[in-house]
Amino acid sequence: MNRLVILARVSTSKQDTERQLSDLNEVCTRNQYDLVNTFTETVSGKYGITERTTLQAIIKMAELKQFDKLLVSEVSRIGRKTSEVLKFIEILTERKISIYIHNYGLETLDRNLNQNPLIGMMINFLSSFSDMERTLTISRVKSGLEEARRRNVILGRPKNSTKDIDIFIDENKRLFELIKKQLTIREIARLTYKSTTTVVKAIKLYKLHPEKFLSAT
Repeated sequence: MNRLVILARVSTSKQDTERQLSDLNEVCTRNQYDLVNTFTETVSGKYGITERTTLQAIIKMAELKQFDKLLVSEVSRIGRKTSEVLKFIEILTERKISIYIHNYGLETLDRNLNQNPLIGMMINFLSSFSDMERTLTISRVKSGLEEARRRNVILGRPKNSTKDIDIFIDENKRLFELIKKQLTIREIARLTYKSTTTVVKAIKLYKLHPEKFLSAT
């Protein structure tokens, strides 16, 4: 069992996967694994399996039995939603593909390809910790907003501001690539797992801000 696939993910274009790839390639070299493919993506971890073409590609390779082990630097590189992470692990486990989580030195399967019971416990623990941290953050934000309103501070930015547009373009680069190729709305939605509403919004932005669109692709 030595055919390997690496997955590295960052959330924004301001980040890079260099550190993740360096650490995981070192693991690969040290264990003399046969590196079959390396996947890198810039996408928020909030998106589910069906919304991420990279995870879909990895699942397809697993179905074709093209690799034996997936390497990630940490669980959050698979995703931020516990349910989606567990679902992805389950899909690979059913196909006898082990996932090595580098920062914990743990694998989802043991040498006999049986599921490691520690994995589910660890993910649920991390999820509970993340939920608590998120709750505290939301509480602090609400407190800050209430204080700002008390002082009559104007909050937020205008709808469809330049920053909003740039974020949308950065998170939907694949959409713009397909729009440029003049595919239909339904074809683009099917290939990107996006709603037709999102595709239509992207097309409108492309027509209104072609210079931003071209720079994003």
